[in-house]
Amino acid sequence: MAYENIKFSKPHFTFANGYFYMFDDTADVLFAYTQDGTVAFSYPLLTPLARTITSAEYDGFYFWTLETPSTYDVTIKKWQIENNYCRLIKQLDFIDNAANRYVSTAFTLEHYITTFNTTISGGADYVDLTKYNDKVESGNKLTLGPNSEGYYEDVTVTGTISGTTSGLTFFTEYTYQAGDPICFNKNLWLFSDWQGPVNDGALYKINPDNGEVRERYDDNEYKDVDSCTFAYVTAANHIGPLDVLFYVKLNTLKFMNPNDLSFYTTMTIDNLQANMTSIIPVVDLVIKDNTVYRLQIRTMYFESNYAWSTYNYSVSPIRRYLDSFVLDAYPAVLPANGYNTSQTRGAIKDQYGLVLPHKPVYCYDDDDYGYMQNTISYTDPDGVARNYYKAGIEERVVTITAVATQYD
Repeated sequence: MAYENIKFSKPHFTFANGYFYMFDDTADVLFAYTQDGTVAFSYPLLTPLARTITSAEYDGFYFWTLETPSTYDVTIKKWQIENNYCRLIKQLDFIDNAANRYVSTAFTLEHYITTFNTTISGGADYVDLTKYNDKVESGNKLTLGPNSEGYYEDVTVTGTISGTTSGLTFFTEYTYQAGDPICFNKNLWLFSDWQGPVNDGALYKINPDNGEVRERYDDNEYKDVDSCTFAYVTAANHIGPLDVLFYVKLNTLKFMNPNDLSFYTTMTIDNLQANMTSIIPVVDLVIKDNTVYRLQIRTMYFESNYAWSTYNYSVSPIRRYLDSFVLDAYPAVLPANGYNTSQTRGAIKDQYGLVLPHKPVYCYDDDDYGYMQNTISYTDPDGVARNYYKAGIEERVVTITAVATQYD
């Protein structure tokens, strides 16, 4: 089928170390794929899967998965690749009760990836982070390494936090060089179609270490969310470099602040069918290199629908690009006197719904006698490029064409 790429048989994926990953519950294997669907590596699971995984995440060291064992329950698992196998580290079960029902295919890890700011020897009682020390709290678990010899360890911050240093009340086991990786998780985020026993939608904030529900935010906004992820992005330059909780709602990608659940911005994505109204579900999300990879079972190219037999990705750039261009002229009717003029206005917006200033717009007409005043005009601070057509001397319908491109 046209436009297939990774050809996943399961409705989830994540990205790590240059490859897309999928847990296969039929073969009980974690597969690593290149972007064209070629299997690069495979890691047999030491714990077989009994249920289909609906979402997967990678936190910089560990893999995490979401399963839906029954109508109102979900299971989140933590995995690690070790000695060419994938072993289960932890299982968190969320069971239907009087206060909560879990109906979800969308979860993510609020995770932060940094490095050692200084070299420490084995037996150190502190960890010095390059950045994100302001995110670290006493009780947080940090994954240190791997170091140059492949060793790593999980430590819990239990001491004083000052500047870039997080104190420990015990000693590290290995030596780490400045620049060796450190990663840690703050929260698990789970979108649910149920607010308690009422079908209204909820967002759960969960302790990733023990599965304790820290907060539940009830709002219909969190209902019918099929995919989400957490990522650091730099290309949305109107909001600055940020760590963002992303989720898809209908045909909009939302950039959420995990601290207060406000929105940094929202972005339109092209997950519509050819009728421009029916939504193509996005079953999982990956964001890498400031590009959104949307896992779908169908897509639309060149105004035609394509139904795939496997799950594949469609992409959406996070960098600002021309998304809509509207042209009008006033007045629309002129006397054919070779004198009167009509003003043309070309309004340009990006995928965030923001105007794009300083964009060149090229204008043409098909009149042998009338003409556009300028071949090129530029959008003003309101995103509007203005030009003028001077009337010809023949009574006829004149077609005015304006062209703007992604690359100037």
